[in-house]
Amino acid sequence: MNKKQFRQFMMEEFKCPPDTAHVVNRIFDIFDTNGDGAVDWQELFAGISQFLGGDLDSKAAFYFSLYVILYSVCKRRLPLRC
Repeated sequence: MNKKQFRQFMMEEFKCPPDTAHVVNRIFDIFDTNGDGAVDWQELFAGISQFLGGDLDSKAAFYFSLYVILYSVCKRRLPLRC
């Protein structure tokens, strides 16, 4: 599936709201391990298993990638206060 189809899948199956498209796009990029612009079933299931299971190193790498994305989104949306 391409990026647009992946966003639709995430919205329908995981109830991701439309305003999280940038995060879903990044998840797509992480799942698209061969970089061909599409996520096939093998990449999809490997990515979901990494998200839900997998060894500690793969979970850490996946969650760190998401953290970087979410941090940059929050940093843009919320003013920093000292």
